[in-house]
Amino acid sequence: MKEMDLFWKSKSAILMLLISGVGIVLFLGVTAVFPFKSTLFNMLYGKPISQALEGASVPSVELGIEGTGEKHLNLASPETSLKLVWKTSNVKSCTGKAWGLSEKDESWSGVKDPNGGEFKTGNLTKNSAYVYTIDCANEFGDAEGDSVVINVGTPKLSQNPYITLMEVSVNSETFDVNKPVKVSLNDEIKISWASLNLNTSYSICFATGSWPTKYQNASRTNISETFKISDPKVYRYSLYCSSEAGITRKTVTITPGLI
Repeated sequence: MKEMDLFWKSKSAILMLLISGVGIVLFLGVTAVFPFKSTLFNMLYGKPISQALEGASVPSVELGIEGTGEKHLNLASPETSLKLVWKTSNVKSCTGKAWGLSEKDESWSGVKDPNGGEFKTGNLTKNSAYVYTIDCANEFGDAEGDSVVINVGTPKLSQNPYITLMEVSVNSETFDVNKPVKVSLNDEIKISWASLNLNTSYSICFATGSWPTKYQNASRTNISETFKISDPKVYRYSLYCSSEAGITRKTVTITPGLI
């Protein structure tokens, strides 16, 4: 009888080990299909929208002039055409917008491939600042956007434009713009900015990302805008100021509510 008991106990132990092994395999399989931050997990547990700033969720786009590695280019004389290239990551949609001073290249305006692509500009024949911007987004929020400025008919200057102030206040409380600003939906948000060295004929300020107003402004250098956010997503506000001397940018990220 003792031998039979030992036999069945050993059988039970082997069976338990087999069941444990199968359980581990199943657990690894399930976690591989449904990682910690998976859609299934997020359906069960609420997730702060600030997590959209992490890892693969972040939408991004980069725009440049092929063959130069530049985002700001001065041409002493008119050019028939240049090629722009944009690259994206985690993007669902993109839109191109054209700006300018005396002229703009409207052939750039409109829907752009969210997977990236190339674009041949129109003829750059006028003495003007030609501005090309691109905005992209996914379901979590907006990318910072990106831009290229081509100044035709100008020499290079030495005094770069400078954004002296970029400030966010929410319900009269001022926040540090060097890290994401957390707000509640329908809070009153005010973004203020100021700049220097924008007194030349090619000076221009403009915006990408979430701005409700797309600035192109060379005369006023102290501007503020007040608005409310109603959707729970990540908002990014990128401001550019450009002249013959160069281009500068500042970005603010705002993360409202929970999803």
